[in-house]
Amino acid sequence: MLKDCSGRVGKTDDIRFELQALLDAMKTLPDNEEKKDEEKDDGEQIAITFKDVDDPSELSDPESPSDEDHEKYKAVGDPLKLVPGEDVKIPEIKNKGDNGEWEFMGFDPDPENMEETGDTYATYMKNGPDTVTITFYDADPETGEKLDEPLGEPIKIESGTAINASDEAQKAFEEYNKKLSEDKKEGFIFKGWNPDASTKVSEDTDVVAKYIEEDEKDTKYTVMF
Repeated sequence: MLKDCSGRVGKTDDIRFELQALLDAMKTLPDNEEKKDEEKDDGEQIAITFKDVDDPSELSDPESPSDEDHEKYKAVGDPLKLVPGEDVKIPEIKNKGDNGEWEFMGFDPDPENMEETGDTYATYMKNGPDTVTITFYDADPETGEKLDEPLGEPIKIESGTAINASDEAQKAFEEYNKKLSEDKKEGFIFKGWNPDASTKVSEDTDVVAKYIEEDEKDTKYTVMF
């Protein structure tokens, strides 16, 4: 007696059809997921521009540059494009200064933590003795008040030393002594500086010219010991 297997055959065909449909779906899944990942990566990609400065001493704060300091920076190569979280390839930055005294400390903001397109700036720390700035000024002979414009560029010397201990400062004294002695101011004579060349300084200092009235030049003083 023959058994009726038509029902079983029909069920088998249904299972085969479902398996084939599942296999077809699985074949297309990797391509779709890969495409989605690519679209996601493209949407999140940012550009980081690394910037460096030629002379850190020109910055108001080389360890944490201000917005005004940023104007003195230049881009180092092309912007780096990446997705946040990827490894960041930091450009090679050399120490600055005649003797490498300005040590490169890293970039600010930290490019590893940047999540948006933007700039990051090289920061530096000065090695060696602390320095102070000396600036020479002429003065109004009548009031003794310094004039607005300095006589020349500021000079950096080692903190705690006499002003003229610096060769550069000593040359400035000699140059400005000659200049102010030759530039006659009617009724007044150039008489030196305040503070004088031998003064030790430990902070930024303005060195201002001193004058006396011309009729005082022959005045004699008695010094008591």
